Amino acid sequence: MELTPQNSILMKRLVNIIDKGWQEFLRPLLPLIPFECLDETHYPAKDMEFNAFNYCPFKELQVVILGQDPYFTPNTANGLAFSSSMPKIPHSLSIIFNSIKENCGVVPARNPDLKRWAAQGVLLLNTALTVKPNEPDSHTKQWRPFTEKLIMELGKKDLTWLLWGKHAKSFAPLIKNGTIHEDIHPAARQGKFNGNFHLVKTVTWI
Repeated sequence: MELTPQNSILMKRLVNIIDKGWQEFLRPLLPLIPFECLDETHYPAKDMEFNAFNYCPFKELQVVILGQDPYFTPNTANGLAFSSSMPKIPHSLSIIFNSIKENCGVVPARNPDLKRWAAQGVLLLNTALTVKPNEPDSHTKQWRPFTEKLIMELGKKDLTWLLWGKHAKSFAPLIKNGTIHEDIHPAARQGKFNGNFHLVKTVTWI
């Protein structure tokens, strides 16, 4: 595929921050990236937007956890869905940790930085890779074409998908292969979140 000058600049940037195995996979999707979202003030910080790919080795990929958009408060989002760079554990992640303890019989480290899961082949993917400060859902529509194409391509692989909440479940029809486990969102006001972690035997949820 011939890249536009704008895409070529972004590709050079991605080369420095993306796991090498993801580069060719993501190349056809570059024209779908909403450059306007990357150009304006956003979270996570610059050069962290694609961390979901950077910390999950492409060759090790086996599980996809689908979030919605990054945390919209300062210094919280780190580019991995539900993960955080702050010492304080976000509400959704605290519920996730509690579910793992109840359903898997292990006590996960109370460390909100989930790079340890990504290293095991868990893609912690938000459907929007950026968000405006203090404006949740502000970039969701702009990222949708990129995310749909990405999930369609990943959906051809034999992966395990954890889809939590109405928004994540809306992408299920794009997944044609692999195994899908659905649940309510961790922060849902009604119902009890399970997460189905106990069904994923290949990951150590610590």
